Amino acid sequence: VAKYTYINKDKEKDIFIASSFMNADECSVRFNGYITLSREF
Repeated sequence: VAKYTYINKDKEKDIFIASSFMNADECSVRFNGYITLSREF
């Protein structure tokens, strides 16, 4: 389970929880905007 905070170009924030199969070494994902990923174990 990963908690994503997405900030789009208009500085609006959207926080969502997603189950993800990610690499253990991968700490961030980027697409059209910025994403901060915090993991809770």
